[in-house]
Amino acid sequence: MGQPLNLPVEVVLVSEDTLAGIFGRLEAHPDSAWQAFSDRYPNSRNFLELSRPAVDSRGRALVSVTAYCGYTCGIDYFYLLQRVDGEWAVTGAHWLSIS
Repeated sequence: MGQPLNLPVEVVLVSEDTLAGIFGRLEAHPDSAWQAFSDRYPNSRNFLELSRPAVDSRGRALVSVTAYCGYTCGIDYFYLLQRVDGEWAVTGAHWLSIS
């Protein structure tokens, strides 16, 4: 496995099942779902969802990133990455949507 991420914030990996347990009731009670998320992760105001990378034969990868920040708050991006000197580097970004 590669080197750990050196980020200025704490990162917690959360399973899809955990998020489904919290947000499965979103349609009926959106405010209570986000309150349950805040109760469980009190230092977090949002969460990110990352796709699996789609990698082509030229060593490029495409990743979708969605940031959720509330019932009607979110943003979607595609990021294009390229191997540069053995490291992945972002070589392009495309904004898809915002709410």
